[in-house]
Amino acid sequence: DKFVILKLEGKFVDIMCEVNPEYLKDVRVEHGKKVLYLRILKALYGCIESAFLWYDLYATTLKDLGFIINPYDRCVANAMIDGKQCTILWYVNDNKLSHMSKDVLTNVIEKEERDQDGLAYNWVVLEKE
Repeated sequence: DKFVILKLEGKFVDIMCEVNPEYLKDVRVEHGKKVLYLRILKALYGCIESAFLWYDLYATTLKDLGFIINPYDRCVANAMIDGKQCTILWYVNDNKLSHMSKDVLTNVIEKEERDQDGLAYNWVVLEKE
């Protein structure tokens, strides 16, 4: 039900019109600058709304894998897997994952990346011995 409008000005308008000449008809001049307004159909990296949508998707995926989000730090989640605690910490697409078993670590990473439809993540894996 919500939609986001992206306002491009100056050189960015020229670049967008080079990419898609159909936008030329929608270019306006405001205060002496070329302006192009575009309705965004999907989340755009760098927008606040995009960050909320991504967090919701990521947290939901973790919950579906049996993780519980830490109430004190919303970017930490824990799950008991094979009788041992598995912890994942994240910031944007950087992840830190720890568990006693390398097989569990590999399995969590594979499930997370499959469920996230191929989104790229950077993983730091800590296997406890």
